[in-house]
Amino acid sequence: MHVCLISPLTVTDFINPESTLHSALDRAGPNLGILAVAASLRQAGISSEIFHLDQIFVDFLKPFAEAARNGIPAPLEGRIPDLAHFFDYARALLVEREADVFGFGSMCSSYPMTLRLAEAVKLKRPGSAIILGGPQASVVDEATLRDFAFVDFVIRGEADQSFPKLIKTLAEEGMAADLSGHNGLTYRLEGETKRNVETPIMADLDDLPLPAFDLDPYVLERGGLHLEAGRGCPFACEFCSTNDFFRRNYRLKSPAKLIGEMIELNSRYGTTAFTLVHDMFTVSRKKVVAFCEALMASGHEFTWSCSARTDCVDDDLLALMAKAGCRGIFFGIETGSPRLQPLIRKNIDLDEAWRSIESACRHGMGTAVALITGFPQETRADLNATASFFVRSLRIDNAEPQLSVLAPLAKTPIADRHYESLYFDGKYSDMSYQGWRQDPADVALISAHKNVFINFYAVPTESLSRDYFIEMRDFLMGLGLWLRWLPVALVNEYEDMVTVFDKWRDWNTANPAAEKDKCHLGAPDYCSSSFQSRFAEFVRSELLTDDIPTASSLRALSDIEAPSEDVISQRETTKTAKKETSRPERPRLAASVNLLDLPVLYSDVLDHVRQQAPLSSVRLGNSTVLLIENGKEKLEVCEIDTLQSLVLKSCRDGLDLEGIAGAVESSGISINGISGRKLALGSLYVLQSRGIVDWQSAS
Repeated sequence: MHVCLISPLTVTDFINPESTLHSALDRAGPNLGILAVAASLRQAGISSEIFHLDQIFVDFLKPFAEAARNGIPAPLEGRIPDLAHFFDYARALLVEREADVFGFGSMCSSYPMTLRLAEAVKLKRPGSAIILGGPQASVVDEATLRDFAFVDFVIRGEADQSFPKLIKTLAEEGMAADLSGHNGLTYRLEGETKRNVETPIMADLDDLPLPAFDLDPYVLERGGLHLEAGRGCPFACEFCSTNDFFRRNYRLKSPAKLIGEMIELNSRYGTTAFTLVHDMFTVSRKKVVAFCEALMASGHEFTWSCSARTDCVDDDLLALMAKAGCRGIFFGIETGSPRLQPLIRKNIDLDEAWRSIESACRHGMGTAVALITGFPQETRADLNATASFFVRSLRIDNAEPQLSVLAPLAKTPIADRHYESLYFDGKYSDMSYQGWRQDPADVALISAHKNVFINFYAVPTESLSRDYFIEMRDFLMGLGLWLRWLPVALVNEYEDMVTVFDKWRDWNTANPAAEKDKCHLGAPDYCSSSFQSRFAEFVRSELLTDDIPTASSLRALSDIEAPSEDVISQRETTKTAKKETSRPERPRLAASVNLLDLPVLYSDVLDHVRQQAPLSSVRLGNSTVLLIENGKEKLEVCEIDTLQSLVLKSCRDGLDLEGIAGAVESSGISINGISGRKLALGSLYVLQSRGIVDWQSAS
């Protein structure tokens, strides 16, 4: 018996095909659950293949990315692709696969497409068995079988042993086999849905085979690989569905097993970077310490990332993890409101959370700070606390805040409690859908089968409208994407990001973005780079007046992160001057470099913002900052000393070496009695080595 496993789709962005391709390949591989099941089937002597929907999506997008890159006509007669086009493409390929069993993995975000593909397979190959598994199918198993006749079986929970056992029974006895002894199975018996008892968990994860990474055609192109470190989160947050999938039974692979798998993958594919998959890796401090010490003793310099609670780490543990190669950590904070923490049963101390975030970042870990808004009982004050937590995270190097709108994931306490009042408004949470536009055929399924696709529905909110929460989320994500220090300074000064947001909404309504500056394909306008300049324009016109003591500091930050028209004009003038300067032997500013004079000490402004100190105490004085455009949208910014400022301005003004030396001599700058000429030359050579100054050759 041959099995075709279909991984759930996780990539759905059509806005920028080129960047989507890069992000898809940078991800650490296809669905790990599917690879694990394939390995278990192989161990049981059952042949299988994998239909990688994410890979199919990448193949589908490639012609569109190539057309955009080369300026040639795109497929679909130049029309923008969408999920409907992709579904047709994927369906045509999948139904041609020959297999006795089609096993579909599932995620809530792409479950409508999964079921539609399953139906297409059943129509083409009616004699095949359609089996669903994975997190989403496991929690809506009975509803799925009742509403979709083409689904034959649902394997619930951990399927490492139950799935191969089912395949062997079907191979030996056929679809009419007695399945009463198959734990974790939901199926039909005499027209009625039958739900067998839960399957036992895998008590010893060391017994599992290495996932079938060889079935990933892009394995050699990945920037790293996902590797299961363990299973089971012992906590019971109101909004979370994954803890029940593994039945809240915390397990971790032994250091020998986990490190052995890392070494094996390094030997096969050269992989040195791993995402250790576990909802809560650091629950057992003792086990994490043992892993870190064993990894360091192995002599392999692997890097890795993990997920943790801020109350399940401390500075010493984070230091050890960093020493052992940990370069990234995911912290679920969920809400910045102390009032909401116990209500959603997260129950973390927010002061302790800050200490953990700062510690992880200090030890060089990229730190995801995950927050959620739109809880049913969330008030304006609660929202402001979460918004402030989000923005204040930006002041910490290596911290990356993210914010989602609550989704009622199936079988969670929040979904069960509010089920009758859930409603469908066509506005999706990114907790449950990774995209901007939904396929109309999927929408029809969602609206007709609430009990199956509950995650696409909306939880009613008491104090603020859901639209308000959604727009606030988009607004904050835009601030984090396009800006940094300016929003941090604003939250330090005003302490009420919700009020800032309200003023922004009013201003944005009165001053709508031009059509060319809007995002399309359903994405919010905060995704457009024009949001950066528009928000700074709002700050300058609505929040800054000369009688505000902090105006100079805030204006300096806005001029750097989102320059005004005057500053842009100055930069363009400088760029033009660079192009026109062709005299031999004269140094000039590199094309990517600009200078900006500020009426405040920029380094002091940043120190105050980082330390959340009032900007009114920033020291007075002038400073010059160097702006280096690195091609990644955001500038590299650094304050320079008086000598470098003078030398670079002389380069900008087109002076030759003698003129620059004379300017330094006449400035009175003195360093240990060194002559102005030597100071000028030394500074120029240093600046040239950093790529800040170009030397003009004779033409």
